[in-house]
Amino acid sequence: MAERPTRWLLARTGSSFAVLSVVTVLVFVATQALPSDVAQTILGRGASPAQVAALREQLGLERSLPLQYFDWLATLFTSGGGESISQHTVAAEWVWPRLLASVTLVACGLVPAALVSIPLGLSLAKRRDSAGDRAYMTATIVVNSMPEFVLGTLLIVLLATGAAQLLPPVSMFDVQRGPLSNPVALVLPALTIFLLGVAYFSRLMRASTIDQMRSEYLRTAELRGASTASLLWREALPNAVQPMIQAIAVMFGTMLAGSVALETVFNYPGLGTGLILALNARDLPLIQFIVMLIAAIFVFVNLAADLVTAVITPSARKAHP
Repeated sequence: MAERPTRWLLARTGSSFAVLSVVTVLVFVATQALPSDVAQTILGRGASPAQVAALREQLGLERSLPLQYFDWLATLFTSGGGESISQHTVAAEWVWPRLLASVTLVACGLVPAALVSIPLGLSLAKRRDSAGDRAYMTATIVVNSMPEFVLGTLLIVLLATGAAQLLPPVSMFDVQRGPLSNPVALVLPALTIFLLGVAYFSRLMRASTIDQMRSEYLRTAELRGASTASLLWREALPNAVQPMIQAIAVMFGTMLAGSVALETVFNYPGLGTGLILALNARDLPLIQFIVMLIAAIFVFVNLAADLVTAVITPSARKAHP
């Protein structure tokens, strides 16, 4: 009996590493296509062609692309992505506090959103097609139709400028100390993520719960006299929450990967604004490290969601022996 879950886990883990391998190739090819010369960027426009050629040889840029790719992989795993051209430090050391800032922001928005959405979705499913349910569903469609930077800008207008100056419009804090050194800086960007999360998760939880309530085994339990509350919390919830787990993982990775727009709106010093700085500086080692880090987080968060889903509902892995 234990062999089947083990095979399932190995298959999931293997597919995750296969995806990451493909991503490394795509990242390397894409960054090599950037319209800039790394050696020229380091030395500046005043450098002579001989100096640029010497530095290109020193950095291994004259080697074939396959050799450069394997050199980059070795640097990625053994030297923290190599030295940043613009920051003059190891890429991992510069990125780490910004990664923590971005993860803290996304977690502060999505964790409360998930906790609120589960009972809210159950309540909406219980009262489906009522006036309140229809009004709420319309509101969530409006919120979900807004990109995060649009919703963030709207919150700045409503809560940080004009008559209601309740919160700071920008997120100012010491990157090395982290966003918790100035918790007020987290409120508006985290609120943006929270609203987007609740609008999406509650709709998903509602739909999933309604599907469960229409199932044969719940209809049978209802005919036997089980209360609606018991059906919702004891019977429907364990199965209805399964797509929620997957959705949380996907949205976490999406928010982290798409943090550029949101962090730019609030001037939040996280991974997204760090990537913008690296792109503006044509800092190839930093760009490659940040993009690979985002991809790795996205893949492993989804793998973790699969594992949690399999633990909660073992039937979820039956289709993947």
